[in-house]
Amino acid sequence: MQIPVGLMADSVGPRKIISSLVLVFSAGALLFGLSHDFWVAVAARAIMGLGASVVYVSSLKLISEWFTPNQRAGPIGVVNSAAAIGGATITVALPLLFSVIDWHLAYTGFSVLLLATAVLAFLVVRDSPEGLERSLKAPKGERARILSSMASILKNRNMWTLMLTLSFAGGTGFVYTTWIPKFLIDTRGMSLVEGGIVVSSLSLSSIPGNFLSGAVSDRIGKRKSVGLIGLCAHFLAVSVLVFLSGQFPLPLVIFTAIVVGMTFSMFWVAVYTMATEIYPASMAGAAAGTLNTFTFMSSIIYPIVTGGVIDLTGSYTLAFAVPVAGEIVGALVFALFTTETFRRR
Repeated sequence: MQIPVGLMADSVGPRKIISSLVLVFSAGALLFGLSHDFWVAVAARAIMGLGASVVYVSSLKLISEWFTPNQRAGPIGVVNSAAAIGGATITVALPLLFSVIDWHLAYTGFSVLLLATAVLAFLVVRDSPEGLERSLKAPKGERARILSSMASILKNRNMWTLMLTLSFAGGTGFVYTTWIPKFLIDTRGMSLVEGGIVVSSLSLSSIPGNFLSGAVSDRIGKRKSVGLIGLCAHFLAVSVLVFLSGQFPLPLVIFTAIVVGMTFSMFWVAVYTMATEIYPASMAGAAAGTLNTFTFMSSIIYPIVTGGVIDLTGSYTLAFAVPVAGEIVGALVFALFTTETFRRR
C-alpha cells in the first residue's frame, strides 16, 4: 500500500488521505471489538492495518509541503519521536486497560478515539501553508503526471541507493526488537521482565534520538554524514550487544541497548529526509511511499530469516550475523554511492 498511498497523497492531498483512511482504521477497530469469530477478527485486523498504513507517508508529504528542504529533518524527527511515544505508551497501557475492562469494550472505545482523530484531521490539517486543497477527482492529465512521477523516481540514481541501503539495513531494527528479549533469556539467563526492560530501553531511546538527530542535521546542514555515523555506530553497538555482552551487568546491557536505539534513529531520520529532498514537494508522497516499501520488505524478511537460522542451527550468533552483515552492506552502499542532498537555500 505504500506506493499507492504516496501517489494518492501527491494527487488528492494528505489531509483527505489521512482523514479517510483513519476512518477506515476506526471501522476496523470497531469490527475487531465486536468480533466473536476468528476470521472476522483477522479481517478486522487487516482493515486496521490498511487504515494505519497511510499515516507515516502522508506525514512526510505534509512536512515536504510545510517546510523548506533544509528544515525537514527536525520535523521528521519529531514525527518519528511521536510514533515512538505512541508505541511505548500503548505497550504499557493496553495490558493495564485489559486488566480493568474487557478487550472487546477497549477496542470499541479505541474506535471512537480514532473516529475523533479522523474528524480532527479533516477539520484542522491543511495540505500546504496556502491552504490549497486538491479535488478528489483527478484533474486532466493527472494520470500522466503520476506515471511521470514514478518514472522520475525510478530513474534517479540517488533514490536507488537509498532503496538499496534500506533493503539491507532498514529492517534490521525489527530483528533486534523481535529477537533480543528471547536471546537474552536463552543465552544470558535473564528473566522475562529484564529482557523486556532491555528492549523497551532500545525502543524508548529512539524518542530523543529522532528528535535530536533531526535538529542536529538541520543545524549543521548534513544528511549523509549524520545517517552514516548513525548506521556505523548502530552496527558497533549491536555487535557489542549481541556478540560481546555475555558478562555485562544488566545496567551496562541497558546502556548498550539505549545506544542501539538512538543510533538507528539517526540513520532513519537522515535517509527519509534525503528522500524528500531529491524531488520537489509535489512528488514527496510517491518518493516516501516507494522508499517505505523497501523498508517494509526488509522488516518482514529479516526477522523470518533470523528465526529460521535459529531453528536450523540453534545459534543466536549465526542468526544475528545475518542482520549485522546486512548493515555492513547497507553502510557500504550508503557511503560509496549516495550523494548529499542538503542544499543551502
